[in-house]
Amino acid sequence: MSELVFLKSINLHDFHLWLCNLKIIRNIEDNIFQD
Repeated sequence: MSELVFLKSINLHDFHLWLCNLKIIRNIEDNIFQD
């Protein structure tokens, strides 16, 4: 049971990192195409 909780916490963490990276990439694209 504890292993399952551990896996879920890892997945949530990875998902959060992925969301943050997506926001950063979109901000960069917005800055590039702003001209």
